[in-house]
Amino acid sequence: MKALLKADQHNKCAYCETRFDHSSPGDVEHYRPKAGYRQTAAGQIQGPGYYWLAYDWQNLLFACEDCNRVRKRQLFPLANDPAGRARMHHDDVAREQPLLLNPASTPDPERHLTFAEEAAKGLTSHGRASLSAYDLNRKELLDDRRERLRCLQDIEFLAQLFEFDPPVVDIQQLITLYGSEEKLSLKIAQARLDYQRAFLDSAEYAGMVRANFEHLPHR
Repeated sequence: MKALLKADQHNKCAYCETRFDHSSPGDVEHYRPKAGYRQTAAGQIQGPGYYWLAYDWQNLLFACEDCNRVRKRQLFPLANDPAGRARMHHDDVAREQPLLLNPASTPDPERHLTFAEEAAKGLTSHGRASLSAYDLNRKELLDDRRERLRCLQDIEFLAQLFEFDPPVVDIQQLITLYGSEEKLSLKIAQARLDYQRAFLDSAEYAGMVRANFEHLPHR
């Protein structure tokens, strides 16, 4: 099951979009917690949890241990708690009004969350609640996204080198650096390809890239 979720999510954490499996196996995360829930981060765990959704594919996500075990844990706040809370398998979860975004099923998540450079920003109450619950601006994420952003900005420049007339750099110096005009052309072609791929769903931090490079396609 984990392998299928991982493949479905392009090997990225559903919440923070980090590729982390080189250092951690990751978790099968339950969007609606199976063993108990908390309405607030500081609140007590209440039960029962959503035990009947423990193996429901629509309730499962692939997540890094940091987002799952350290940040979200049993947190699942509702706008209509407690009256709308489903407490057993006979109850209809469609009546619930979750405050947290479900990365697998929320349409147009950019309506709720965006980025100012590497920093995530909540645009709606759902976006702000999710940003807080998943701690999307923790230092490690900010550092990693900042590095990714700077790298893409450099790639963007390299990808556009031959589009300036006259060139804004010493082309001959670059040819000497890379060994030949052919090798430089291949390097620029690869840079263009990497740049274009950065906005795809399969790319790490695709949400941040789309917000910062608005002229790129969003799908």
